[in-house]
Amino acid sequence: MTVLVAALLLTGLWAPAGPAMAAPPPAPHEEARFARVAAELAEDPLSVDMYLTDALSRAERKRVKAKMAETAERIGVPVFVVVMPNSMDSESYGYDDAFLFGLRERVRRDGLYVLVDEHGYIEVLPFRVPRDIRYTPREVRSPADLEAPMADVPDRLRRLFDTVASAPSAPAGTPTLYSAPPPFGQEEPPLEAEFWGPFLTGLLAVGPLVALLLFALVRVPTAGIRALRARPRTPPRRETKPSVGYLRTRAARALGELRDMLPDYEESPGHAYAARAYDAAQILFDDVAQGAEDAEDADETVLGLVWVIVLARQGREVLDGAKSRPSAPCFVNPLHGPSAGRRYNKGHGTRPVCADCAAVPPSSLVDRALRVPGGRPHYSVPGRWSRFVAASRRRELPSAVLESLGVD
Repeated sequence: MTVLVAALLLTGLWAPAGPAMAAPPPAPHEEARFARVAAELAEDPLSVDMYLTDALSRAERKRVKAKMAETAERIGVPVFVVVMPNSMDSESYGYDDAFLFGLRERVRRDGLYVLVDEHGYIEVLPFRVPRDIRYTPREVRSPADLEAPMADVPDRLRRLFDTVASAPSAPAGTPTLYSAPPPFGQEEPPLEAEFWGPFLTGLLAVGPLVALLLFALVRVPTAGIRALRARPRTPPRRETKPSVGYLRTRAARALGELRDMLPDYEESPGHAYAARAYDAAQILFDDVAQGAEDAEDADETVLGLVWVIVLARQGREVLDGAKSRPSAPCFVNPLHGPSAGRRYNKGHGTRPVCADCAAVPPSSLVDRALRVPGGRPHYSVPGRWSRFVAASRRRELPSAVLESLGVD
């Protein structure tokens, strides 16, 4: 009998009485993590979350704490370092700067606040630090190897502390939180309403077919399996159909990185373009970042956040490269970065593409395209979005974005 029930459950032919899926437990109160980390910092200025205990060895922690103490003595205020995951499900919605602002309110002490997240990114906020540290170098903020993002954290922290301690004296000030997260508990539609109901309904309808399909797959000849494995890799869903939450976090981080760069590149040939790109990106971000993820609004929100990321990247590109105009983004998927070649795209002619898209067979480009939640490739969505694609090829994207927002 047990085996029969298990089989029926697998195929969706029978489900026990009662709710199909228990509601997820309520999210923890937004004060819980702040209170825990603040209490830890009261005992030790270096707080390492249990999920990232391997990020720093015992010896590395000792060296980091010694450097923190040395830096605190030189700048005259405490140094606090937190190493922890900061996912989009957290109270700060994955915004590292928002978490540090909230933590500072609970700790109630001025100082240099540093967060190292699970991706190896370092966020720095100086609260009443008497140093001119408006810009943190990208090689300090970002991991050198995305495959091993925590490997160089100790070295990057050391460089950060050396940079802060040697920075010129300046009036102590308080940073500004430019992009606040959405209200806690209102970030996403309820998961059970958006997913579990349709999922279980579909499972009951197609369960028998799924069982037959699984049986057929087991019988696939070995040669067929090898052939499937030989096919070109299909990009992960995060690359081709990213969620609104994922893009919000990336857009906020990209904006922050460009904002931090601008003051130190005022004499750069690309400063005028970068400043205009930042203005356009920030206004567009504010316009779309709080958009809903329902069918009517999700396409607009996703595309808006994508172009925020592109604008911020273009601003950084012209500053880093000391040039007045950026490269066009990849036509297939603007999130891929700047173009490095041209490829024929069926129905759209020859367009600029990134190095990876230039190297794959033309038939693979459709699988690599950025798609909105509604399913269309981004370049097929009409309105201002198609104008942005054209303007980015002419390297006039900031002007097109500002015009679409009614800003001169």
